[in-house]
Amino acid sequence: MKAVRSMNRRSFIKASSLVAAGAAVGVIRASASFDGLIDGMKREAKTAPVKLVPLTPGLSVLENTGGNITIFHSPTATLLVDSGIAEQRSQIFAALRDAKVAPVKDVVNTHWHFDHTSGNSSFHEGGARLTAHENTLKHLLVPTTVTPWKYTFEPIPRAGRPTNLLRGNGEIDMADEHAAIYFVEHAHTDGDLVVHFEQADVISTGDVFWNGHYPFIDNEAGGSIDGMIKATQFALARSSSKTVFVPGHGPVASKANLQEYLEMLGTVRDAVARLKARGLPMEEVIAAKLTARFDSKYGDYAVAPDDFVRLVFQGV
Repeated sequence: MKAVRSMNRRSFIKASSLVAAGAAVGVIRASASFDGLIDGMKREAKTAPVKLVPLTPGLSVLENTGGNITIFHSPTATLLVDSGIAEQRSQIFAALRDAKVAPVKDVVNTHWHFDHTSGNSSFHEGGARLTAHENTLKHLLVPTTVTPWKYTFEPIPRAGRPTNLLRGNGEIDMADEHAAIYFVEHAHTDGDLVVHFEQADVISTGDVFWNGHYPFIDNEAGGSIDGMIKATQFALARSSSKTVFVPGHGPVASKANLQEYLEMLGTVRDAVARLKARGLPMEEVIAAKLTARFDSKYGDYAVAPDDFVRLVFQGV
């Protein structure tokens, strides 16, 4: 296999436009207070198409109804970052067959949420090792309620449980690529992993980064707005001007996209914190429309502006 090369500007723009053009794949629009979000995603996943977007000779992104799946493939083995939604198994496997990639030997879960882990069982049954932070397994072993989503997730089947557990950072070496795995604390959840494919200069962020969308923050599972900001700063510090970012949701991104996202997180966080410190109740803070300047860019996906402010308020 040829050494994996960093993407040049022309190929990055081409790949980014392809992902953006495929943004209609698995789109979940913002609805008040996440009403019907999970059931809607599961219904959609059964029939929705997926889109495979090449990034470098050895790296691709599979856009689907759930979180983006990053694919590193060598002649002998394939590594996935996240496994998608179980209900979309047939489309995901068909895309991998069409791409003629080698068997999946490793799956890294960036966190515990179902749209990044419920596809685990199918890959493990095919021989893949499942890697995650130990806090991710903690949530997958028991019925876990995400109160804002009004949904309780049942324990994941035994075949879908990660067995290669990290307490901190880790790494996986495959062919000409080194995947450095970093634990970022109390960000989207309490078990977030960021994966840096160092030779390709591609960083897969999981749900620490939602490109062009307000992110969900799972405060109940140890997430926090401050942790999201720190994790975003960490990813930026690991990057170069040419780094390509694969977000948990949204199109492939540049460093400039991540910097804009960080500015949004920090601006909203500080504005919410100021009003909360003055004693304003949450509903009055929401009514102040503190996200207004960002809503046209970030407010049309799964997390509506008011719900994002609510999540920030609960975490500061």
